[in-house]
Amino acid sequence: MIPRWAILRGDAAALAVALLGLGAVLLALAAGTSDVAEGAAGVASLAAGGLLLRAARVAWRAEITRVATLFADHDPGKSPVPWVSDAAWRDANRFDPELDAINELVAEIDPSVPRFAQSARGGLEGPTLRLVQDAERAIAPEDRPSATPDDASTPTGTLDVLLAALKSTPGRLLGVSVRWPVCCGGLTVLTGRDPTAPMQGAIALGEGADAAQANAPASGAAPTLPHRFRCPRCGRRYATEPVWGP
Repeated sequence: MIPRWAILRGDAAALAVALLGLGAVLLALAAGTSDVAEGAAGVASLAAGGLLLRAARVAWRAEITRVATLFADHDPGKSPVPWVSDAAWRDANRFDPELDAINELVAEIDPSVPRFAQSARGGLEGPTLRLVQDAERAIAPEDRPSATPDDASTPTGTLDVLLAALKSTPGRLLGVSVRWPVCCGGLTVLTGRDPTAPMQGAIALGEGADAAQANAPASGAAPTLPHRFRCPRCGRRYATEPVWGP
């Protein structure tokens, strides 16, 4: 039985790799000297390393499954801010069975690592505002929305007020250096972060470039515009640059 701490810290896997390496060295030496005992030791070391590595992998997957099961029913709830839709909020704050499970296991043996329930931080890092120009608004079809939970009034006012609101976004990370469209004098609503699912009719807002339809790219290649927004006042839809963009 492998101790649990050895699984979580990776000691068992490290020992298995060391045994495999030792076995390979012993077999190489035995081949040169025809030493039967040395060859037998090499074979034994390889066998022991292989068995230990397999056992460590099985035990690790069992730990991942255990933690993932604990959070299987985790519900991030509705978005606490009107400029992030419920769908985008749940996508960012849900429990990831792979990444979050690994973090949770590490946190069990390292108190400095925050647990999943404690890992909430600023939802946006270095957001910037992107004023929608009149020419760009003219391209986007106007579709005044009906009132929905995701279309609650977003802040309007000066750019300082709007940027302060964005910087106060709670929860887990929604994006870094996100260009956030300002339409009808206020913040738009983040509706999604999937670059593979462009919004029909959305206008791509690129810095220093003409607006273009995000769902009608040139050269047949879809643009990488993961952040999608909708103005809760006029219904116009926009998409902006990648999360790691300048």
